[in-house]
Amino acid sequence: MATAILGEDSLSDDIKYARLPSRGTQEIAYRFLNFAAGPNCRPGRDYPQVKRNGHHGEDGSTAESMLLVFINGLILSMASWNSMLHHLSDLSSSPGAVSTQISSSIGQNTDGTQKLERTPVAFSALLYDRYGQGLSIPSGAKVDEHSFESAVTELQELLDFVLGKYYTSASEPRKVNGHLKVVLVSHSIGVPLARLFVSTSVPSTLSRLSTVELAAHIFLDSNISTADYARLIPNPDAASFDPEILPPDASAEQLRDWRAIMLGRFAPNVQNPEGLSRTRVASLVPSASEPKLRNHLGVEGGGGARNTQTSPYLSVLGHHPAAFAAESERSTGLPGSLALAFIQPEWEKYNSELSSLVSGWKLLSKKGIVGAEDREKGSQPGVSLVYGAGHFIQRDRPDVVAQETFKMVQHVAGVFHE
Repeated sequence: MATAILGEDSLSDDIKYARLPSRGTQEIAYRFLNFAAGPNCRPGRDYPQVKRNGHHGEDGSTAESMLLVFINGLILSMASWNSMLHHLSDLSSSPGAVSTQISSSIGQNTDGTQKLERTPVAFSALLYDRYGQGLSIPSGAKVDEHSFESAVTELQELLDFVLGKYYTSASEPRKVNGHLKVVLVSHSIGVPLARLFVSTSVPSTLSRLSTVELAAHIFLDSNISTADYARLIPNPDAASFDPEILPPDASAEQLRDWRAIMLGRFAPNVQNPEGLSRTRVASLVPSASEPKLRNHLGVEGGGGARNTQTSPYLSVLGHHPAAFAAESERSTGLPGSLALAFIQPEWEKYNSELSSLVSGWKLLSKKGIVGAEDREKGSQPGVSLVYGAGHFIQRDRPDVVAQETFKMVQHVAGVFHE
């Protein structure tokens, strides 16, 4: 049976802290977990023993060279992934996880057929709280407002730190051997952050790897980086306002109140508890469909040209409209139909355009609904809507996010079968 490696008692007992150059004395909280598919691994004790593309960390243990990096949205901290991680652990430890076995040819049998060696697929997960968020809030100090670019630098430095700590050998601390495949799983504002990171950043650690591949992305209900809520939501006090555009169950007065709430929460110049400035997001990530995603972060051969010829895998998951409307109604006390009328169309368009960031066959998400017994038809090409999930998909449907993540791991490992 496969075994997933997690802390045995709690998912909060393995918090670690990193000091990063750009954050000074403020430590950034993170978690580094290992998952494996193999009969000889003991939960919480062993790293997975992987023969192919394996490498040793500073403690001499072995970890498979696939790393999942989870990037938070603006409101929820890394704790929001806990339930999903439990589901992911169950999936990778179930008897059905035999599909996560890689078959490698090690010669020929006497009858001329290939002799295969079964190698378990293992992967690690990195979760963290950005500065000003969750466990990375300064103790007794005010969170300073900081730029979106600084959050990208923070991710770059954290990945540099983690690769140096967990993916180098004691004998060669400045060299990482093997082929590391990185999968970014991003929620909400984490999606434009991830996109900006891969289009602009090459961490110093990555340049010392023989090959670092950005193998895949999972986008969970991306923030609409280009959204202008003052334009999207009509002003009922404007002379040109047409009351005919109102949903049947909403009044102009309710639209006015709802518009004020939305602008007060989501306008780019509005401050948030995390202190993350969003004023430049639209200019930094001005398009849903450009630039195309590339599959290599680092430089090959310790200094060669970037390889940008192929696309990574991509899965775009969106909220379910009914759940989104209910979520809006709960948080504002106003009809959810307003969100469906004035925000939903723009979100659908943006998510569908995201699906064009990779070559067609590398797009795993399909038009339709996931997480329901009877698969419904969706309205967004290239986007899988998650049944029962509002914007916070990993909180509302952690089981579906785990399933999609596990499926992505199998695709990246080259062992996925329908």
